[in-house]
Amino acid sequence: IIGNLVVQDDELLDRHTFHLSASQEYDNNLFSISGDRLQYSNQELVNYEVKSQYNVEVETIDANGFKYSEVLTIDVTDVNEGIKGVTLSEATIEEHAIVGTSVGRLHALNCGLPQVIVFLLQ
Repeated sequence: IIGNLVVQDDELLDRHTFHLSASQEYDNNLFSISGDRLQYSNQELVNYEVKSQYNVEVETIDANGFKYSEVLTIDVTDVNEGIKGVTLSEATIEEHAIVGTSVGRLHALNCGLPQVIVFLLQ
């Protein structure tokens, strides 16, 4: 569930129904509405690195037939996806190298958000 849809109406007891517009201009095909709840309904996972924001056009109609529509923006939050691998800048060392000779620089792949990485040899 992305969130609950709420209407501001001068007629406090008026009932409203919600639906996504048929517009192809927005990301409506990725979402659905159940009652007053906006839901993500695409089979693919939401991925901040692919798309950080979605726009949907929601329409509402009250019991008297009055209609209103508005484009809503949904922001995707970036999360730390963990380390996906480690690379070594150099993978060779000269024969007869002394203790403490640098072999290369370690780099963690796809760490997501900035963080301190500690490498341990096992």
